[in-house]
Amino acid sequence: MSAPRVSIGMPVFNGERYVEEALDSLLAQSFTDFELVISDNASDDRTEAICRRLAAGDRRIRYIRNEVNRGAAWNHNKVMGEARGELFKLACHDDVCDPDLLAACVDALDANAGAVLANPLTLQMMNGDMSKLDIYSSPMQLTSNITAIRFGDLIDEAPPSFPLFGVVRMHALRQIPWYESYKASDRVVLVRIALTGPFVDAPDARFYYRWHETNATHLVQQPEQFYRWWHPGRGDGRIYPETRLLYEYLRSLWKVPMSMRDRRQCLREIRAWYALKRLRIRGELGQLLGRPAPTAPSSSYFETLARRARRRSVKERLYGE
Repeated sequence: MSAPRVSIGMPVFNGERYVEEALDSLLAQSFTDFELVISDNASDDRTEAICRRLAAGDRRIRYIRNEVNRGAAWNHNKVMGEARGELFKLACHDDVCDPDLLAACVDALDANAGAVLANPLTLQMMNGDMSKLDIYSSPMQLTSNITAIRFGDLIDEAPPSFPLFGVVRMHALRQIPWYESYKASDRVVLVRIALTGPFVDAPDARFYYRWHETNATHLVQQPEQFYRWWHPGRGDGRIYPETRLLYEYLRSLWKVPMSMRDRRQCLREIRAWYALKRLRIRGELGQLLGRPAPTAPSSSYFETLARRARRRSVKERLYGE
């Protein structure tokens, strides 16, 4: 059997409430040259029955049942490792895709050979359904050809990882370390993809992100819960989320192929990020001396506006953008 153009990977655990709607939206895509790999992390609800029924009716589906729950990190890596296509799309069991999402993203990548990821328009289902939709937007310049701008914008803004639900070239994924069991591992994967090349916006591709009481964002509000979600059995003891991010950002600059000039510029971006996070990181490391873990500070609306204004000024001064 020849390899499909696109591989869609869906990691799932106990997704019976929304998984059928999510799968129906993928199977209804106007672009049909794809495979759909479902990796079920030992669900104990109706997820298996739903997936097997749909797989029996569509040969594009490959359903994989894991005997034990190995965590979200392992399951995300599983669907990526099973992918046979030239392009890859990550799909969550509780989100919905417009019928033309794949077609628009593939067209965008075909028209922009240097781009590594086609970024869809994200609409957030704030009530868990289509009754209230908010368009997600951000000031990040992920389409910039300057590596340090993409990298700096992502680490400075710390955004939701919505672009991961677009379509990415597999050759970019093969250049980077994948998911691991720490808080914001998905955002680090997004940062690493951005280090491999610019994104291209695909505004005709519509991705609907579902907010609801049982999605991962709500279930993992504490760092310990993040660790357990990514890898069951972990998460006890000291937690160093910002310190771990510092390590992973630095590690990324040596794990992802890039020029020395790009690496130096990205190191400058990390220094700026550390200047903002240093008190938090010092507080986390204070746990080694028996101090309590610090609480995560929150920025006000005006502080966010001021930070973004400073970021724009820095980009204009350093990169002319």
